Amino acid sequence: MVAFAFELEGYDVASACDGIEAIVTAESFHPDVMVLDIMMPRMDGLTVLGHLRKQPATAAVPVVLLSAKADSADVAIGRRAGASDYITKPFETDDLLERARRAMREPVPVLTTAGTSAGPASLPVEPRPLTDEDRETWDAFIAPDPAVPRWDPQWTVIVAAVIAVVLVLVVVGFLLR
Repeated sequence: MVAFAFELEGYDVASACDGIEAIVTAESFHPDVMVLDIMMPRMDGLTVLGHLRKQPATAAVPVVLLSAKADSADVAIGRRAGASDYITKPFETDDLLERARRAMREPVPVLTTAGTSAGPASLPVEPRPLTDEDRETWDAFIAPDPAVPRWDPQWTVIVAAVIAVVLVLVVVGFLLR
């Protein structure tokens, strides 16, 4: 839904299914703004945001966090992590689009720790891009157990469509009696 809303506004959109894919996509797509859900599979949005802020190629990309977590403490955590904005679910699409536009116009927030400014790229170690080895390690560490069935959004949409068609046929059949 979010991707579709941005596409309708004329934006080129790249989507990711989970946190690791979001990092890989950001590094190759070079977005003008990112909308990150906090609760994502394999790597949460705050961890993704932290990684983006540490990499020179993505440190200046504005990020709008999207979350069902509406508590003021959660919003503060997101802002301190370097988010340009934080919007809670449920949300209005127009509001999200406006906040993304605003995030693109304004400078990316500078991260703060213990009252000092620690710019987006400041790290105790030299930042580096993700390697294939990093991705494999994350996949092995973070990926769910393959023995446990995973929720597949594609099948959810297919099942919902089949149910809707069956309901329409039942209603039409009832009305034609």
